Parts: sequence; structure tokens; C-alpha cells
Amino acid sequence: MGLGGVLLGKMFGLPVVFTLHSNRDRWLLEGLRHKPLRKRILEWLLSRGDKVLVVSKYSFDKLACRKPLFCDKLMVVYNPVRMGDWMLGVRGEKVLSLGRLARHKRVGVVIEAVRILLSRGRGIFLDVVGEGEDEVSLRRLVEELRLQDRVRFWGRVDEETKQSLMGEAGVYVLTSTEENFSCYLIEALSFGVPVVSTPVGVAPEVVNDKTGVIVPFNDPGAVANALEYILEHPEKFPPEECRKMAERFSYDRVREMLERVYVEVIHRRGKCVDLLG
Repeated sequence: MGLGGVLLGKMFGLPVVFTLHSNRDRWLLEGLRHKPLRKRILEWLLSRGDKVLVVSKYSFDKLACRKPLFCDKLMVVYNPVRMGDWMLGVRGEKVLSLGRLARHKRVGVVIEAVRILLSRGRGIFLDVVGEGEDEVSLRRLVEELRLQDRVRFWGRVDEETKQSLMGEAGVYVLTSTEENFSCYLIEALSFGVPVVSTPVGVAPEVVNDKTGVIVPFNDPGAVANALEYILEHPEKFPPEECRKMAERFSYDRVREMLERVYVEVIHRRGKCVDLLG
């Protein structure tokens, strides 16, 4: 699709905008060390685009650092996120982890944090939503730590169930080691739910002293401390502040950002083709 768009742009004098959305593109951000042919093709494609859009400053910094050739073309335009229905139910000590159960998500770190909090006498529960290749090992870890009555695996859920779980959560937690954006983190904020996250994707841009806590990678103790702090001090993380932060990523806001990009390239050459990564 990218090659076809570049050829059409060249043929008809159209500007071309690339958008790199998700972890499907992480092999590009990591430099394609083991795929030199694909690396050269992508570098050639991106060098011929008028704009290269990325979905967070985290991705911008990674790409700008490793591909300085594209710095003048890079621009951050966030992924749009559906805003929650602003359900504020009885939250209690419920922690939510939502996403693909892949190795880089490090959900085991959250499970270890739950064990630590239980040892401190907290009545915490963890809902794990999603499927993936790491599910078997995560279930085994829960059994080894004897947490079956405290950790529930939901698998893949429908939209209604997902929204219900977000509406009941006291904290949303993300412990990934790599993430370009994280739509679920923003969606949790839109429900007024504070977050605990590693410094990946959009998290460093949205997590502050009113919306959550940033924690180091692979550190169950730090995650446990952050969860405990938020659960003990809910007044420090007003739902209105979380929702306000999430609204930066609404469909209307992102559409305005895209319109500004398109107006710029249209002003230069008259028409635009959008190649969605």
C-alpha cells in the first residue's frame, strides 16, 4: 500500500502522508536490525513522503533519534480514542489490566504486585482482560502464588463488558516494555480512572500527579507502591482531571489535528493521499 501510494503520488503530483499507528511498526522504530532489505525499502518510502505522522512523542523521539533523515517530516498526531460513558460506580480495590497477553506487556509484574499488596493486608482484586501467547504462563504464575481467588482472567470480552469493567476499576495498570500509544490507557482515563504505567507510548504525556503514577520497568514493588498510593488517596486523583486529560484524544480533537496536516500539504501541492500504516 505504501509503495503504491508513493508511485501514485509521483505519477499525479500528489503529496503523500504516512501514519505509523501501532506496535506493528515497532520493527521500524527499532531500526530493522535483522531485516536490511525491508529497512531500505521503508527508508526509501518514508523519505518520499511529505509528512510522517506518529501517534505519540515517545514514538517521535524514537524515530527522530534513529532516523534523523526524517526529522523535518515527523509530526505527532494521536490515535483517536472513544470516550467512556462516564460511569462512576463503586470502585473499591479493583485493578484492571487490559490488552493482549504478550510477553512485552509484562502482566506478570502486575500479578507479582498483587501478591505484595495482599501480604500487606490489602483486599485487592485484579481483572486481566485479553488473550495471547503469554496466557498459559500467567495462569501458571497465579496458581503458583495461590492467587486464584484474587486474579480473574476474562479472555476477550465484548464492548459492554469492557466498559463495565472500566467503570468499576479503581486503577488501570500498564506494565509494557514497549508501546507506541496505548488506547486502553486513554480510555480508562476517560472513565475517570487513574492509571499506573511504565514510561511507554503516550503515558509520559498524560500521567501526572492528578491522573496517575509512572513506574519503572519490571519492578513489582514499585507497581505495588503506586497502586497502594492511588487506592489510599483517591482524592488526589479526581475523576474530572482524568477525564479532562483523555479528552485531548477524542475523535473531534484528532480530526482537527489531521485537518491541519492536510491543509498544510494541500496548500503546497493541492491534493493529499493518506496512507494509514
